[in-house]
Amino acid sequence: MPEFKNAIVSHGEESPDQLLAHPDNWRIHSQIQQETLEKVMDEVGWVDEVIVNQRTGRVVNGHCRVAIALRRGEQSVPVRYINVDEEREKLILRTFDTITELADFDAVKFQRLHEELRAMPSMADLGPTLDELWQLSPLAMEKKRSSNIGEHQDGDGGEGSEHVAPAAVRVFTLFLDDAKLAEFRTLVERLAGEFGTDNPTDTVMEALRRCGGDD
Repeated sequence: MPEFKNAIVSHGEESPDQLLAHPDNWRIHSQIQQETLEKVMDEVGWVDEVIVNQRTGRVVNGHCRVAIALRRGEQSVPVRYINVDEEREKLILRTFDTITELADFDAVKFQRLHEELRAMPSMADLGPTLDELWQLSPLAMEKKRSSNIGEHQDGDGGEGSEHVAPAAVRVFTLFLDDAKLAEFRTLVERLAGEFGTDNPTDTVMEALRRCGGDD
């Protein structure tokens, strides 16, 4: 089997206003995403480089970090230069982050990591941000769902027994622009009231069941 080619040709720094956003970048970086990332970067700094294709000068990964750097007036950002043709540039743009999102979710390690961070005095300022991210995590949603189920079922541990989320939770991603996201939230909130559900996962699943005639 042939070895992987190394598309990385060099590393350097660039002024963020000299970096060219890719015209086909399909990710929409919301205000909450930028604010959350900025808070983390305030704590840890730059830990990854913006990826730029040397042939075209376009950013293929790191658009959100560049946007933050521009807003803050940063003088430079770390850059990793690659050398690929335009077809492979589009392939990287399409797959670089989405393949990562296919990873399974180890709930035990995730919860332990979250609790360890929240207990660190040095992370006190990031506490609210970590809690916001926790509420959006698949584990938090699954725990809430399991807890609701447990209220209506008799468990071996009796009243007050803890319901543990499964060790792996699969994440399903929706690609929504701002208008569709606002409509999605409105519809989910309305359906949640009709169905008596209290999280988006259960609400969408119930809607799909009813559409499929499984009510």
